Amino acid sequence: MFCIGGGLTLMPGLRAQPVVRQLTVSDGPLTQYHVYSYDTGGKVIFERKQTEENGIRKNIEQTEWISSGDSLRLQRLWKWYDGKWEAVHVIRTRLENNKTVSEEHINIVNQVESLYRRMEVRMINGEQQRHYFQREGDQLNLYKVELLHHPTGATTLETQLFYSSGVQTGSLLTRSVRDSLGRLDSVVVEIPQTRYTLQETSLTTFFYGTSSDRLVSQVTRKWHPAARVWENDQRVDYRYWPDGQLKDETYSYFRELRWLATHRYSYEYYPDGVLKEKVLSGSIYRQWRKLSTVSYTDLSQGYPRSVRSTYNFWGGTTGSNVSTDLNFYFNGNQRIARAHSIDIQYLTPSAVEEVGLNGNPSNFVYPNPSDGILFMRDAGVWIGRWEVYDLQGRKLLAEQHSGPINRIDISSLPSGIYLLRVLTTDQKIYMQKITKK
Repeated sequence: MFCIGGGLTLMPGLRAQPVVRQLTVSDGPLTQYHVYSYDTGGKVIFERKQTEENGIRKNIEQTEWISSGDSLRLQRLWKWYDGKWEAVHVIRTRLENNKTVSEEHINIVNQVESLYRRMEVRMINGEQQRHYFQREGDQLNLYKVELLHHPTGATTLETQLFYSSGVQTGSLLTRSVRDSLGRLDSVVVEIPQTRYTLQETSLTTFFYGTSSDRLVSQVTRKWHPAARVWENDQRVDYRYWPDGQLKDETYSYFRELRWLATHRYSYEYYPDGVLKEKVLSGSIYRQWRKLSTVSYTDLSQGYPRSVRSTYNFWGGTTGSNVSTDLNFYFNGNQRIARAHSIDIQYLTPSAVEEVGLNGNPSNFVYPNPSDGILFMRDAGVWIGRWEVYDLQGRKLLAEQHSGPINRIDISSLPSGIYLLRVLTTDQKIYMQKITKK
């Protein structure tokens, strides 16, 4: 198993693609499935994780994303315990003008919510700051502050750590600077001296080509407090093909007054520019020897449906699977999975429709709006439990049923808009926004 980091700074040869319906992630004898559902805008609203044992899929966890207008977003995590789903965690994000102003992280134990972390965006002296609080005993204490500066056209993001005893000398954690073009210029990381760590400071500087904005090198130096100088530590160099695609990235360490190259990632592409192979090589006997290859194959309309990592001659048994960091472009974001293979099933844009949390129609109850009495649209679906939440994510009503029922009574609630969650007797989950007149 390779544990070499890197190869993730740039994401070559990958492009936007249809949304993913299912990922099959294999790592040795373990296989996991990730199944996704989307709204009409193509945004993911549900992910279910399952594993396979003796040919039977078993539930692990599922995550749902709910937007309540433009001011609130909820992310709720469910775990599968003793044959049923239990909510264990909620992230509640509040927005103003489509920008985050606060975020709450909440644990749920025995259906009781407990706030353990909170982030607030504050404007202090015209400067935007993010304040992070974490529970210590019975109260939330400030433990981190992010400050955003704009000196001379550039941007500086500063992060400070706080402790229950107050801010300590040298508590600066990171400072990242971007130039006036928005390119990353430098990053400073300082680890404060505590009972567990020693003071350590590093500076990473980024260098770009004179004729383009391509990153050509990044060098990390560590501060030597006794000599009061920056000493070379690590380096990454990038080279490009004539068409601008990344050709390779080489990782070196400064040892005995010289740079020693240790490993390299090389990239090959299909004629249309889609990534074909990512090869990890090691410096062995002063020559680059291939260790493993990640192959992007089985293209469907230009998109890979299979990602696999195998050994080369110098890595292990040639052609056998090897676990490594498989990176690929997924729903507009770079994703990384530790595995030896990923099989991808896509949904074409025409197949994306508004669905509930289980791929079920989102208008599963009627009438809506109602006077308070709702019925399942499918008479063959029976309710095991139903819950009603307000638009802040607070649970207002809940009923558990031991026998078959397809009727829901919310007449005790005042007029308004609510979120209805239904768990059926066959363990399917439905979500719908409802209105009580």
